[in-house]
Amino acid sequence: MLLGLPGVRGMEIIAAALNNERSVPRARTDRFRAAIRDYADLVARCGGSQKQLLDQLKRLRTSEGVGEDPMSAEARARHTASSAMIAGGHARVLSHVYAARLEGKTLHSAAVRGLIGLSTTIDRLPIAYTRLVDAETDTHPRTLEGDDATGFAVGTVIGRLSSAPLPVVTTTVTDRTSVELLDTEQVGDRSADVFIGSVFRSGAPTQDEPHHISLIPRVPSDRLLIDVLLDRRLSAVAPEHTLVYNIGAAGPILNDSRDRWYDRIAELRGPMRWGQPDERSAGDDALHDEARRYLLEETGWNAEAFDMFRLDVRHPIWSAQHVLTFQRSG
Repeated sequence: MLLGLPGVRGMEIIAAALNNERSVPRARTDRFRAAIRDYADLVARCGGSQKQLLDQLKRLRTSEGVGEDPMSAEARARHTASSAMIAGGHARVLSHVYAARLEGKTLHSAAVRGLIGLSTTIDRLPIAYTRLVDAETDTHPRTLEGDDATGFAVGTVIGRLSSAPLPVVTTTVTDRTSVELLDTEQVGDRSADVFIGSVFRSGAPTQDEPHHISLIPRVPSDRLLIDVLLDRRLSAVAPEHTLVYNIGAAGPILNDSRDRWYDRIAELRGPMRWGQPDERSAGDDALHDEARRYLLEETGWNAEAFDMFRLDVRHPIWSAQHVLTFQRSG
């Protein structure tokens, strides 16, 4: 509003003109002159110019999160901090590695999902992972590690990647979903790494059908790191943007996200196409890269058969669905 106001001198000229107008009550012009004096005093205390006053107001609004871009890095960092207090848990990195390989008319997929640097409060509820399953076919997920588990056993804690003591993960299945519950009792406020993995299969997409990948951060985190390995025969083209959606009353998006345009809340930078990744990473990146190597070793798939894409998001939006839609180039 201050941008439309004249300076102190301009206001004094207006006050003098109003004072000469018989139709304007004297008491009203007196109040106006008093307001001008207060405003002049405020401008003087803020550096002597209206521009300096506006600059100070802008800094104050930004420090309080008012008038700031809600998708800026600073705003999302505050969202993560407050969400961690509400959720009773926090992770440095949400790690997700997904690979899809064509075999005839079947699409074989594998995923490793991890929480790096996870800490929780003592009374925190279990952490839930949800996956859709198809109860009408034999394409149910099974554990990634090479054991005898079949059917709806979606994930197991991966000892090679996870820190000890290993937490307990239980699975509950309905006709359309499989919910894995990570018991946080053994995590507490220590920094733990927890990884689970699964493999599953479905019908191969048609030539014009895009490939959708989505993830809902169940734990507030500082970073979301996703590697997507797609069979080169899919001729996938990386999306320019990662779209973020409110789950809403309709629940998670299952098919084309464009049908849920009314639930879209943000647009982030899309994943980047990688060549063969640099194996000299360190810290959290090294553990994430180890998860990718583990997936390829357990499936026996050759990394050179895939196009790789990486999405790296700082402070992802907690409990919102992040959707990547890979089109096919023809």
